[in-house]
Amino acid sequence: MQPASRFGVPCFSIMALLLIGLAGVPAFGQDAIAQGEQSPLPFGKVTVLGPVTCPSGKTEGASCTSVSVACPEVPDLTATVSEAFPVGTPKGTIILANGGGGTTFFNAGFANTYLNDGFRVVQLAWTTDWEDTGGVGVKTAACRPASIFRYVFYTVQRGDRTSGFCAQGTSGAVHPSLMGSHNMVCQTTSIM
Repeated sequence: MQPASRFGVPCFSIMALLLIGLAGVPAFGQDAIAQGEQSPLPFGKVTVLGPVTCPSGKTEGASCTSVSVACPEVPDLTATVSEAFPVGTPKGTIILANGGGGTTFFNAGFANTYLNDGFRVVQLAWTTDWEDTGGVGVKTAACRPASIFRYVFYTVQRGDRTSGFCAQGTSGAVHPSLMGSHNMVCQTTSIM
């Protein structure tokens, strides 16, 4: 026997009517934003401060530059960017970024392999954790690496969309959702 409500109608019937009636109601009401309606966050400004001595772990023959990145809502942050260029026509550019705060170069021996295979190799090391925002959030802080990646695309890659432009890293260093929030898309075209 089904339990009855105060009005003599079985509880199961009331539950079924509620479920059917609520099926067309959006789960989050008007707070839900369609994917196409979201705007990318702004990029920051990269300022070249000048040449510096490369930290350990750099790619063979790399030169290093100190840069400052200014993004909305977070303090400016400096980084060291290393650039190594292969002999001959490059197949593309690979950015290497370490996880966590990204304060050291990411290189487990493969940076030189990439270079010898014909790729430009760029490494990135922040002077302090790029994720540190003072409470604003990592999505806002992602402006920092996204701005560096954009800078590399236009300076090292020279805006070339016919060769590979990719990143490799650990942890969230090059996570697509963070870069995507700043409209940064990894492009790979015939890099091997």
